[in-house]
Amino acid sequence: AGASCPHVGWSCPAPFTLKPDAGVVPVGESVTIEASLTPTDASVFVSLATFVQGRPGRSQGAPRAIQLWADI
Repeated sequence: AGASCPHVGWSCPAPFTLKPDAGVVPVGESVTIEASLTPTDASVFVSLATFVQGRPGRSQGAPRAIQLWADI
């Protein structure tokens, strides 16, 4: 049996978006996630992006989070 390819997903509230927001990452590999901001006004935006390993409703392990920040 070979190594499994875990399904991973990211979520974050608007006005931030992450691409790709979900996918499969082979064990030992990495993926680059692009964060974008689409503000509706000038402000300081702070939010958390949450990472989950496992398919929706079947997460494996505790979610992890990183802070997103932008000063427009």
